[in-house]
Amino acid sequence: MGVPKYFIGFLVLLFAFSVQADLLLSPSRLVLEGDQRSGELDIANTGPETVIYRFHLVNLRMSETGQVEMVKEPAAGELFADNFIYFSPRQMTLLPYSAKVIRIGVRKPKDLAVGEYRSHLLIERIPEYTDIVSSSKKGIQIQVKALVSATLPLIVRHGEMVAQVKINDFLFKPAVVGTPAALRFALRRNGNSSVYGDLTFDFVSPAGETRHIGRREGIAIYFPNTHRLMHMDLPDLKPGKGKLVVSYWLPESTQDSKPLAQAEYIFSE
Repeated sequence: MGVPKYFIGFLVLLFAFSVQADLLLSPSRLVLEGDQRSGELDIANTGPETVIYRFHLVNLRMSETGQVEMVKEPAAGELFADNFIYFSPRQMTLLPYSAKVIRIGVRKPKDLAVGEYRSHLLIERIPEYTDIVSSSKKGIQIQVKALVSATLPLIVRHGEMVAQVKINDFLFKPAVVGTPAALRFALRRNGNSSVYGDLTFDFVSPAGETRHIGRREGIAIYFPNTHRLMHMDLPDLKPGKGKLVVSYWLPESTQDSKPLAQAEYIFSE
């Protein structure tokens, strides 16, 4: 069964908010590499109502600003995994406050070229309907009560993978009445695999005192994209001399880890 047409218009929203209030997914993305041929996704219903979910594989393309659209045919350099990913079940019923497992498998073709292949699992909540009897000439009308879904990246890496990240092209906008200070910059990727991580923003005074002022989690640049243009409001940034340190970390990084990329914006006053 194909993906219903009405989902195409929702994809930007679905990508930005990967889970809805009563749906928990773990992990938030699944990467299979090396000899890995299978993985599992935990899906939990944290709400008080029984829900039914249906699953589809879709291919998404990301713009330089992080917006996404559904695509049917790959463009130059795009590698999708929908031809050799399989999963089970394709539909499930979740009772209130319960959880189940989706099993993901990969059948790599023998002649598969080295590279990173990506598709997304679209988790569609089957809508509930209520018949509304109208006294008008329109007769019976159908109202959709609930329609929510989520997307989750499934990434298959074949062969040696490498990626580097740089942060540059800063543009700082000071705060004005009603609008916080903001920083625009470019996150640039090089290599043959995607990158996924968290951004942190720290202000360092001339005396070396560091103050954490912001964080953005789950920032991806999907292969073959080479960059992503970022905008970060910084309401906690106070004017003054010093520097703003922007760092890009792997999600599982610890205090002893080193960032994938780091750059500084220096304030003159």
